[in-house]
This record gives sequence, C-alpha cells and structure tokens, in this order.
Amino acid sequence: MPQLTMTAAFERVRNKVIKSYPFAAKYVSSSLTAIAERPEMAPVCPGFSPLTIRKQRIAMREYKIPERKGLRLVYMVSENAVVPVHLYKKGHPPQEHQVVAEVKAQLRALIEDLSSAAGVQRPRHQ
Repeated sequence: MPQLTMTAAFERVRNKVIKSYPFAAKYVSSSLTAIAERPEMAPVCPGFSPLTIRKQRIAMREYKIPERKGLRLVYMVSENAVVPVHLYKKGHPPQEHQVVAEVKAQLRALIEDLSSAAGVQRPRHQ
C-alpha cells in the first residue's frame, strides 16, 4: 500500500482553504485517509503524463455544499507514495486552465519541498 506523504506546499494551500471553510478540515482529513487506502478511487486528470494525477471531490455538509460544488483534492500517485498536491473550492479559480496552472505551480513547489527534505540541491538556471 502506498504511503501518504504530506508536504509543506500542500499544507500551505490546505490551511488557506480551511481558513475559509473551517468545518472542511475533517472532510479533507477523511479524504486523505481514504485515498491513502485506495489511491485509485478518484478519476485520473489528463495532461500530466507521465505523472498519475487524480482529483477527488469533497462535499462539505455543514455548509450544505454537495460534492459537485465542493472542494477538489488533487493528488499524485506513484508505486510507493500518495502525495496531496492541491486543494481548492470548485469555481475558485473559475477557469479549468487556471486550475491546471495552479496544479503545475503546486507540483513545482512540491518538488522543491521533497528535494530540500532529501537534502538535494537543484542547479539554478543562469
């Protein structure tokens, strides 16, 4: 079973969403537990090959927000890890290409976090 790997980049975005929707913390937590147990449960997001990126829908019952209008948890799956990448409310950002851009930015931040945690120095472009 793949291990759930949290990063500082995801924690920052999660805290921002939880600040707007405090009761959503328990739903995000239970979704993270569920995807750690069954990473294949959410549909694959196209356009991120060779990475396997999936998007889980999350309802927020206290706010009377169903899954289709709720939060989106984007995560990456590999053989030995499930890594949450991004969390956002549907419609924020309003355009799909903006969501893709945010996910790509989060992936870059995630790589930086994992590299610094492993002590790997990335070369700087001149």
